[in-house]
Amino acid sequence: MEVEQLLADPKNADEDGDYFEAWLREVFPDIYADVDSSDPAELRKLDYAPSEKRPNSKKHRHRLKDITIPSFADAFAELSRFDPDERISTRRERVLAKILIDVFICSIVDVAAVLKTAEAILRAPENSPLVLVLYAGGYHMQNQVKFWQAQGFSSKALPNKGVIGQDDFEEFEPRGLDVPACLRDLSQLFPVP
Repeated sequence: MEVEQLLADPKNADEDGDYFEAWLREVFPDIYADVDSSDPAELRKLDYAPSEKRPNSKKHRHRLKDITIPSFADAFAELSRFDPDERISTRRERVLAKILIDVFICSIVDVAAVLKTAEAILRAPENSPLVLVLYAGGYHMQNQVKFWQAQGFSSKALPNKGVIGQDDFEEFEPRGLDVPACLRDLSQLFPVP
């Protein structure tokens, strides 16, 4: 995800829903306490969320589609008006600041991963097989794949496109990895004829 998109519309650009969940928790705590927030990615897409206290009542459902997170420009303007000498920050101001910082930190993590990968490639002997393993969350993995594919790399010869694990998990599904044999014995990954 591009930084500009996340800053322009944090709710809709953040596919994982983490920003919307944090916003709901801090700015609308009564709604947050009364909805199922176990899947933030789905929660951010809902127009209406049923009340957990009264799940069969349309009258008590919560209208989420109108809840938005301010853009960078609006958030920055709001935070600029804050004077720490006059009062303490509000939950809204704190979560806005955290979202803005997180957008930039996520980008820094992605750049650092690219640089570390490039460093490993440059240190490897020329024309030798090379295995790079990156353990990261889905958001960061997607950004790495996108970047390296743009540089001409491909996962064509790798099982499951070179990915271990999965994108989506059920609520109580274990998060363990089933590591393929080729990563336990690298001679299987690059067989010598």
